[in-house]
Amino acid sequence: MIAEIILVNTIEEEVEHYTSTLNPSDVRVYEESEIQIKHIHDIIAQAHIATDTKTTFIIAGHSFRIEAQNALLKILEEPPAHIQFILISRNKTAFIPTIRSRCLLTDKRVKEPSKPFSLTLSTLSLESIYTYTTALAKDTQDSKIHGRQLVASLLHSVAAEGITLDEKELAMFDSALAQLENYRPKHLVCLNLLLMIYATSHKKRVANALH
Repeated sequence: MIAEIILVNTIEEEVEHYTSTLNPSDVRVYEESEIQIKHIHDIIAQAHIATDTKTTFIIAGHSFRIEAQNALLKILEEPPAHIQFILISRNKTAFIPTIRSRCLLTDKRVKEPSKPFSLTLSTLSLESIYTYTTALAKDTQDSKIHGRQLVASLLHSVAAEGITLDEKELAMFDSALAQLENYRPKHLVCLNLLLMIYATSHKKRVANALH
């Protein structure tokens, strides 16, 4: 059976959909903030236990470590009989290209309207980043929910202002969401992203000035 990647807004809701509609004996769920190689080793061992009925393995996470994905490749290419793999995350950048090329891709995400980020990214300074994150540290809104909104707004502003990020830099947004799920304070999550954007933009401004 061909493996499938499903992209969603809320991972927990998609996992709940499968666990509530499938026979409990026919589904195995591995839901973690970060999928690590130890989880993949357990998945592979469980998948090779002989079964006469279709068994669905749900592997869900905000991020998947590269070594874990590399370990998963072979069993995705040659899954045991009656085994279906479904990988769930928020963004396709959570998966390396070789994983994506071996899976069907279903995008169930609903576009969430984003409020404009309160800083102009093209003119970021270390002072403006410090002022913003210091104020954010005092904000009493729910860190996970508000933090996700801020990360989405920040990513939207990156695109709107025409700031080009490479795949590694974009992956930091997935990592930021995972950190929020692990209760990392939102001002520290935003600080990392803003410093990355500042460094990238500053480098390009310097390069342009030299030409």
